[in-house]
Amino acid sequence: MDSCRNVNSMACGKSSLMVRKQLDAVEDEGMEQRPVSTAQRWYDKTRIIWIALVAVDLTIQALRTAKMSASSARLLSTPCGWQS
Repeated sequence: MDSCRNVNSMACGKSSLMVRKQLDAVEDEGMEQRPVSTAQRWYDKTRIIWIALVAVDLTIQALRTAKMSASSARLLSTPCGWQS
């Protein structure tokens, strides 16, 4: 009886992640690849900008308080923070 036939077996020296990747590769071979859209390529190129934008927005929201001064409220309410 071959212990390597069991996919979940660690006796073969392969981790379950490696086995899963191999199975995914075999499954993907038979599938036809769809072309990547222009919007997806644009998003892939600007992904880090979107992550930074979300991080900045969450930080600004976290800085808002119920008892902040008028100047602080104006600073956090304007799009660039420095406009009057």
